[in-house]
Parts: sequence; C-alpha cells; structure tokens
Amino acid sequence: MPTDQNAQEKRTVTNPMSLAEHYLDQHGLIHSPGAVLYSSIDTLKSGPAYFMGLNPGGGDQETSTLADSIAASRKGNNAYLDEQWAPGGKLKPAGQAVLQKRIKSVADLLGLNLRDVPASNLAFTRSRRIGEHLGFEEAIRLCAPVHQIFLEAVRPQFLFTFGSIDHFRAGFELSEVEAIDAMHQSWKAYRGIAKLGNLTFQFGNVPHLSVWGGERKISVLKWALEKASRI
Repeated sequence: MPTDQNAQEKRTVTNPMSLAEHYLDQHGLIHSPGAVLYSSIDTLKSGPAYFMGLNPGGGDQETSTLADSIAASRKGNNAYLDEQWAPGGKLKPAGQAVLQKRIKSVADLLGLNLRDVPASNLAFTRSRRIGEHLGFEEAIRLCAPVHQIFLEAVRPQFLFTFGSIDHFRAGFELSEVEAIDAMHQSWKAYRGIAKLGNLTFQFGNVPHLSVWGGERKISVLKWALEKASRI
C-alpha cells in the first residue's frame, strides 16, 4: 500500500503546473521575462474554454519572469482581474486596462466567470511588439508542449484566441476555417476547428484585443464565439 508521502509525490509529479515548470526549467526558459498562465492554477482542470493571446507585452520596465508568473498563479492570481497594467506608461487600476476589460467582456458573453477560465499566451516570452520578438516561431514551438499539458488537463470544448491567426497556425492545426470582415482595415475574424496533438476543439479568433474591439464590433466577436454557444 502506498504511503501518504508516496501519494503526495505522485500528485506533485502529475500536477500540470509542476510538469510545465519542470519542462521550462529543462529548456532554459524558466527565468526568461514573460508569463506562463494568466489565471490561477485552480483553472487547470476540466472546463469549457481556454483563452489564448499571442505573448506577454510590456516594456523594458517589466522584469517578472516565467518563474514569477508560476508563483503568482499558485497564489491564485488572475492577471486580467488582479494586476495593475500600464499601457502607454499610464498605470490603470487593477483589471481596468483596455485589454483586461475586453477579455472580461468575452468571458461575460460566454456566460463564464473569468476567474474560472484558464488563460495563457501562444508564446510565454515577453516583447513590446511581435515584430520585436526574436525567434517568435521558435518560441511558439518551445511553448507548445506546455499548452499540451494544460489542454490535456482542461480538455476545453472551445479555444478563444486573439491576435493574427497566422501565428496560431504555427502552433495548432486549423481546419474548417471560416472568416468574416473584422470591420477594421483588412483584418478578419475566424472560427473553425483546432487540433493540438490528439486534442480537438472548436476555436474562435479575433484581432488582438489590445487594439481591436468596441461596441461597434460586438457582432463580429459574437460570430467568432458562436461555436461556443453550447458550453
């Protein structure tokens, strides 16, 4: 019969965040600037949806690392609700930056409590802009095994993504893709089926919510989320 200590060790080894932390440490990423999970580790369990942006933003003043992010998630932190962000250098109250409010609106449209939704980024390492991120596709490749770990734990029915779909194509196999005009320049919104490893789920994609959104475009957002209507 296993002892309590052996049972605890087994739980530690199979814990999704511990597995992710071990992987990131082994690949030399754990002390890189950025963030792993934007939600509490309590969200890494069976649930209907998984939110994913491109990568953490912020300027040179942002010094938090992947290790710091993991520690914060273990304490129950939700970056979209609990953190004070400073877009354009102007510090906002917790949860009140434009991107934070728009993410909450997405959760509200899905009938979900944002605090219960697992949220992350395609790549965990930080850059002010995607164009300034060296080796972005390589970063996507390196982070994919962690998403596999998290998605295996959550097994969501729906994946909500925001940012250029071309980047998500580098991390996921997309099929049955539909597109409509996103009502901004030549940008589009998409929906379809996404696959990672042996996991398959419906997905919706809109342009990055830090620069796209607003009441006038709510119909586009609702279209992208329509496949999640049964969750």
